[in-house]
Amino acid sequence: MITISLRQLHDETERYVGTARSGSIQIEANGEIVAVLVGPNCGKSFAEIWLEREANLARVSDVGDWESTSVISEDRDGG
Repeated sequence: MITISLRQLHDETERYVGTARSGSIQIEANGEIVAVLVGPNCGKSFAEIWLEREANLARVSDVGDWESTSVISEDRDGG
């Protein structure tokens, strides 16, 4: 498992998110682990997951029924 600082994550988000697909990354701030970045374990590629998410957000905004809490919950829970 890799440990990086919060600043490193901020500066190089794309790199570390890509790295997290194959393993976990611990995020450290002020000498403490504050988060762990873990890739999806659902058998789908990042691109497939992202396209589904974008389609869900577009569907909601197209009908004018924009309530982000429910969209985010559905996205997170796979519903």
